[in-house]
Amino acid sequence: MVLTNAQNTAFFTDPAQMGIPAATLAQVNTEGIITVDDLEDFDDDALKQLADNLRRPGGQVPVDPANPGAGMVATPAFVFGAKSQARLKVACRLVRYHVTVGRPTTAANMRWNHVGKNFKVQWDALMRRKEEDRPDTPTITKALPILKWIPAFEDHLSCCIGVRDIPLSYVIRADELVPAAAPALVNNQPHSEQHGSIIGEMVARASHDHAAFADDNEDVYYMVEEATRSTQYAASIRTFTRGKNGRGAMMALKAQFVGVDKWTVVIHENEALLHTRKWKGTGTFTLEHFIAQHCNAYVTITHAAEHVPYQLLNEATRVRYLLEGIKTQDAQLLTAIEAVRGDQTPTTGKANSFELAAAHLQPRCPVTRKQSIRKRPTSVADVHIDGVGARAPSIGKTGVHLRWHKYSEYQTLNPEQRSELYEWQQNNPDKVEASKAAATTPRQNGSGSEAPRKKQKRGNSNKKTMTKKSVAKLVAKQVEKALGKSSEEDKEEEALQEYFASMDNAAISSRKNTTASAAGEAAESGQPKPKSTLRSILKTARNSGRK
Repeated sequence: MVLTNAQNTAFFTDPAQMGIPAATLAQVNTEGIITVDDLEDFDDDALKQLADNLRRPGGQVPVDPANPGAGMVATPAFVFGAKSQARLKVACRLVRYHVTVGRPTTAANMRWNHVGKNFKVQWDALMRRKEEDRPDTPTITKALPILKWIPAFEDHLSCCIGVRDIPLSYVIRADELVPAAAPALVNNQPHSEQHGSIIGEMVARASHDHAAFADDNEDVYYMVEEATRSTQYAASIRTFTRGKNGRGAMMALKAQFVGVDKWTVVIHENEALLHTRKWKGTGTFTLEHFIAQHCNAYVTITHAAEHVPYQLLNEATRVRYLLEGIKTQDAQLLTAIEAVRGDQTPTTGKANSFELAAAHLQPRCPVTRKQSIRKRPTSVADVHIDGVGARAPSIGKTGVHLRWHKYSEYQTLNPEQRSELYEWQQNNPDKVEASKAAATTPRQNGSGSEAPRKKQKRGNSNKKTMTKKSVAKLVAKQVEKALGKSSEEDKEEEALQEYFASMDNAAISSRKNTTASAAGEAAESGQPKPKSTLRSILKTARNSGRK
């Protein structure tokens, strides 16, 4: 319904609305704002220019309108308060929002209290989201197959604000065309109950015929291309590359890979899980994980039901399937199961609420109970050393072991550790004696007798430590023995020399007679004269004697 002249005037001048003085409104009319619908053309820059023009208007006015001859003065500034400027800025955005969602402006949906105020709160939140960095685009992987990627990508587009200040999810919505009639508004709210917020309203009803839609559509295409890059799905969007048609690429992927038959298979697989999957509680698979499987299956079926007709399970049926899947002999868990079955209170009873039943069953899981016992931490004070019975030493603030230390160990401690150890020893003399006894007492076996020593390696039992004195004595003995042997050999050699000397003298005379003839024959034949020395003779004799 178009506002009447009286309604337009009341919107601008009413203190509960824009609160603009009548004289200022007349000047505002000269700037182009006559009706509420005219606010659509005024953005923040235009409103700033309007405020400047009202503050410094041009032209002149008579000093005294009743006396035209009194002269002229410059036109004084018009009153345009800060509150009026702030509210007018919100009103401009509210009018553009109504145009975007296809809802005509009326006196009711342009009230500042409380439609305008609530719109401002939601719009400011949307602008803060736009200023934030965009999250990374989810890609199709083995861990995120295309059936799960589709809803993840739609959520991603909901976080990305386009050039029209609308989440980009409006580009790939199911219905390209929207109904002409907008749903009724919630009381004192700028949106309908069906859509729940101005964001939901714009995503559902923003037109694809807007001049800026091409920019948002191209932005979506680049995200789809990034998500499908290097996958088998890249070929499916190749025909939309030239026009950068993001909506067309997304619709093609849905039609080819996420059709009705795909969602039907998903429903059957998850139904089979709810009906046939059993949990016996005998391994390491906890009841919490089993319940999580039921939750995930139900969520997946719920999502698939948005694409194919399917009657969803009610809460009582979900609880029944869960209890039928638990096969256990644990007394605590069986008692909890019977408690769930017995609580049949409508809506709030455990048998009629999956969340309440799960919360009651999880703490009674026998697998978790066994794991908690197995992982229970052992106290350091319960550890014994070498079967003696002494408790393991604790560690001080400086890292020193609070026990009795050998001298060599004590020398390795820094001053802070020595000081802390000294203080501990003064305050705990009994513990010091116990730790000293534990360190000096021979190790014992399980029967209480002294544990046998380790066997020494073969050949090491007779070894003795060699001191300098023993080494010197051994060397002197060997030298004396060597000297005695050499003296006996010298005496033997002297005797042989005397014997051969006597034989040599006896043979001199006979050798003289044959020397000349032998020398002549040797000279004639050219052979060298043989040399006979005492050393060679002695060597020959010694060798023959040994044989």
